[in-house]
Amino acid sequence: MGTIDIIGSQLDVASIVSQLMLLERQPVYRMEDQVASMQTKVNAYQEFNTKLSALANSVNKMLYGTSYAPMVLPASFNDRLTRSMFTSSTAKSSNENVLTATAFGGGYTAQGSYSITVRELAKAHTSISTWGVDAVNKDIGKITGTITFENITDTDGDPLTIGINLDSPAKAQVWTSAEIGSGETPFTGTGTGTITFKTNDGSKTIDINVNSLTSLHDLENVIDGNQGFAAAVVNNQLVVTAPGTGTDNAFSVEFTGNNLSLHEGLGAKAVITQAENNGNTLSGLQQAINDAASKAGVGINALITNDGANYKLMIVSKETGEINQFSVALESDNWNGSGPETLDFNDAQIGRDAVFTINNIVMTSSSNTLKSVIEGVTIELKNVTQPGEPGKPGETVKLDLGVDEDAIVESIKDVIAAYNEVVKFINSQFSPNINLVNTSNSSDFIKSQFKTSDVTTGVLAGDTTLRSVQSRLQEIIMGSMLPEGESTGFRSMRSFGITAERDGTLSLDESELKKALSDDLEGTAKFFLGTAKIGSDGKVVASSGMLSNMGTALKGLTDPLGNPIKGAMDGLTSTINNVMKNIESYELRLQAKEDMLYAQFAAADQALRQMRVLLGSIGSSLASLSNMNNN
Repeated sequence: MGTIDIIGSQLDVASIVSQLMLLERQPVYRMEDQVASMQTKVNAYQEFNTKLSALANSVNKMLYGTSYAPMVLPASFNDRLTRSMFTSSTAKSSNENVLTATAFGGGYTAQGSYSITVRELAKAHTSISTWGVDAVNKDIGKITGTITFENITDTDGDPLTIGINLDSPAKAQVWTSAEIGSGETPFTGTGTGTITFKTNDGSKTIDINVNSLTSLHDLENVIDGNQGFAAAVVNNQLVVTAPGTGTDNAFSVEFTGNNLSLHEGLGAKAVITQAENNGNTLSGLQQAINDAASKAGVGINALITNDGANYKLMIVSKETGEINQFSVALESDNWNGSGPETLDFNDAQIGRDAVFTINNIVMTSSSNTLKSVIEGVTIELKNVTQPGEPGKPGETVKLDLGVDEDAIVESIKDVIAAYNEVVKFINSQFSPNINLVNTSNSSDFIKSQFKTSDVTTGVLAGDTTLRSVQSRLQEIIMGSMLPEGESTGFRSMRSFGITAERDGTLSLDESELKKALSDDLEGTAKFFLGTAKIGSDGKVVASSGMLSNMGTALKGLTDPLGNPIKGAMDGLTSTINNVMKNIESYELRLQAKEDMLYAQFAAADQALRQMRVLLGSIGSSLASLSNMNNN
């Protein structure tokens, strides 16, 4: 709305309404300030909660090697010790060309010195073609027959035979057959469960309820001719053939049910898969073998190598050891082209287990990575040791396993740093911050130089939640002490170089801590972990350590489902939501009031306009009357 002309004056209606509404909106501004203040507190609580969570994580990693605490604290000291950072170990090999080792804890059983010899490394089975070609993508002519890899297992440990049909042209048929039964004892008896045959494209599925089946012949009768599948019992095995050729018709066999006797009766499954041959080339044959192995879940890999004269096909087991040996068989191979006359393979390397000794105890492993021969240590075998000669002993590698004091110290430093962050935050909320205008040695002068506004504290000053957390943590830190009677000379944290400063933070003398670890590792661990044990009556006799107590306290203080900080934040958030609803409701009333004021001034504007017209008319009439009188 514009301005109103009242006998030579201008009345700014918009400005008047705006000023009136500014006065009316004062309660809203106060509520908005209230919301901002409460939100600042929520943010401060969130920051405090983050610092407490960081402290909890560092404590839990020290206690359990993870940022999460278990539901129940381990009862005995040995259980606590085994899981804590105090079992951190170092592993040092005297000859890393022969073996390397990594220690990852697991108690004191790993500590000590071990003599190791490596007689033989684990090897991956390798076969290489006796024939070769001068170009990997050269047309090698038409091939007929099947190349088969036998004596291998799938990811479930079931025996498999992979067959690749070598018939050309480039896209050979793909088929799958499944043999069910042990080959020795036919399936008899009833069971509960389902056998499912399903093609790759999902168009053909047979679900067979085996509750009423008594033999493989019963299965044969149900499957044979069903959706194009064929079935026949041969040598006490049920052979099932796909309903057609091509990748889509290759099928899977799944067993489901709760009766294990069904699976035992059916025995291991054997699957023969024929993969696509991607071309009449050496690289095409390589890809065909790898595709078939991948689909069947078999750990072999086809590679192309060059012996300096020709390119050859090399088949390598993906895993080492005797258990991963395989053999290559050929059926009716006939090379009708410029390639070799046969597809024979020779074993270039037989899959072998590693053979080694630890403290003169002979051991074997299918892998060169030894994860369980020494508790808490992973050993990587790299080379064999030199054998002995007459009058000269063979080479021995010394493996020393000891306490990783540096890792323990770093872990305790992390706890102290996280604890100090919590203390500093609490101090920042309660300690006054005095900004003086001038400085002087005179205390009277100092007092005269600052106003109350110069003294500021954090937004959570006086908060009882922070005070309770502060008191609980200080109680744990200052009250931690091993009871009399424990077999250690350590009693308080000062024994380990940990000192409480005047502001409540902690400082660490690393040399003192390392000395304590070196002098009495178990005694040091007892102080931090506690010495809880099970008494003769079966009850837990506890003497909780500093970190154990702190971990328990922090678990409650940081519980996401209900902790005092979350309760305080939830209370503030609820109040904020209520105030925001009040602001919204008040704004609606203010809008109505503003609309009413504009309506009132519009009416006044109209009245003033009519008055101006009336005054103009009266003025004209008076002028006319005056003229008449003059005449």
